[in-house]
Amino acid sequence: MAKKLSQDASDKIIPIVYQFYVALELCFDLDKDEKVFIESYGDVTLSDGKQIEVKNFADDLTDLDHNLWKTLKNWLLDDFDPSFYKQLILLTTQAFGKNATISDWENMSSIRRLETLQNIASEYAKRNSKSNKTDSLLNYVLDKSRESKLKHILQKFRIVTCSEASEELYNRIVRRYAKNIIQPNRNDYINSLMGYIISPKISGNTRWEITYEDFTSKVEELSSAFASAKYVFPSKYSEADISDQEKEEVEDYIFVQKIKELKDPDILNQSIGDFLNTRKTIIEEFNSNLVDWRYVNEYENELHRTFCSAYNLASLNTTKKNLVKDSKKFYYEVTLASPPPFQRFNDTRKFFRNGIIHELADSKDDVKWKLEAEEDE
Repeated sequence: MAKKLSQDASDKIIPIVYQFYVALELCFDLDKDEKVFIESYGDVTLSDGKQIEVKNFADDLTDLDHNLWKTLKNWLLDDFDPSFYKQLILLTTQAFGKNATISDWENMSSIRRLETLQNIASEYAKRNSKSNKTDSLLNYVLDKSRESKLKHILQKFRIVTCSEASEELYNRIVRRYAKNIIQPNRNDYINSLMGYIISPKISGNTRWEITYEDFTSKVEELSSAFASAKYVFPSKYSEADISDQEKEEVEDYIFVQKIKELKDPDILNQSIGDFLNTRKTIIEEFNSNLVDWRYVNEYENELHRTFCSAYNLASLNTTKKNLVKDSKKFYYEVTLASPPPFQRFNDTRKFFRNGIIHELADSKDDVKWKLEAEEDE
């Protein structure tokens, strides 16, 4: 196996992915009117009063583990108010270390928990060799000025160890929540839901949240798409109206100039609509991993080859006298024909195929609508 690149960030990404697996499972367990917040108040927060810090580490959870002390420090920061929460949870893949005095945490009273932390710090202070980072964490957490808040936190603080590792958790989510999906589509279904929760619609001061209602709607949509061997093509934008402002924004696009050569306002409006609705579909509907991007590129290449052949054939059958008329005819023949299937969709829509062709026309010189005629004989 090749050596890791110096800039390889996989070790940093894996814990982030694990955090989203945890969030996804919590979304499945939401009740009506509840929400899951991600990176808003901590790693993952439930509107029912649970704050969860998620850790994916292989090492044992020891008395001096920074995951424990950094979690407590985060909750002791001035901008964190523990009174909002019923439970404060450290969820970690780690097991308690063999000699960890915190191993009986769940059975301790809050007073005993504080004494345990103080004893850990006292024993650590006797060491000849110390870590500045560990010193800083222990001193911050056990500072007398924060003791009242710390006691409040310890009353609610749970440590959940031995949580399933990333791959195990993912596989369990697939087994538990994708039972209604046919076997070949189950991973795609869960991956699509993952794509949904990591692509929040955030604007202004809106927090990263997934509501029960929105998540249920997405589950229903994707269940319909993945429940059979074929997917149902997203139709949200199939006939969506295009605003005057949107039309103005593409006025100078190359594909628009090529369409204007046909001198037909109806064709122009239809083309702009197909172009924009295809972009919206790709950006907003395909961004949840429903479609692998390489399939879009393959589809473009297929349409490009087919279009060029059809264009050359149509050019052979026109004359300069009938050039505009035959070019319009060519446009309608291409855009009204049944589109080739796209990936595993059972009903690839014409607007999408047409929009892809307009994308090609915007970037490639040989994709155009006005035919080329030889001199009349």
